[in-house]
Amino acid sequence: MEAMEVQINELTDLLTQKTDQLKNTEYKAVRLQTKLNLALMSVDHLLSSPRKQHAVEINHLQQELDATVRQSPKKANHAARSVTIDGSAIDMAHKYLQERTRNAALHSRLQNAISNMQVHCRVRPVMAHGRSERPPWRR
Repeated sequence: MEAMEVQINELTDLLTQKTDQLKNTEYKAVRLQTKLNLALMSVDHLLSSPRKQHAVEINHLQQELDATVRQSPKKANHAARSVTIDGSAIDMAHKYLQERTRNAALHSRLQNAISNMQVHCRVRPVMAHGRSERPPWRR
């Protein structure tokens, strides 16, 4: 009987050791599970934050795109008008230069005509020999 009691005590001690080991292992498993859950929550938070930022940025870019699409016909019309106005301005500048050249030529002709009239209609000064007499060089 003593041998059985010794064997029971040894088995009880072994059972106690195994129970303690099992409790330690369970404690470690619970601790690791808690750490894993915290890490997963942290990773999920880190991943969800950029997702939210990307979603906000995508929404903002979509609004900008919509605004640009709405305004693009207006800008195209404005650009077409601007090209037309630029073309008209270039035509007007060209016509202005032609008109200036024409006016300069006409002004030159007018000055020449006035000069010729002045030469042909020159008033001769009164001579000392009188009006009725002919000048000496015409006698």
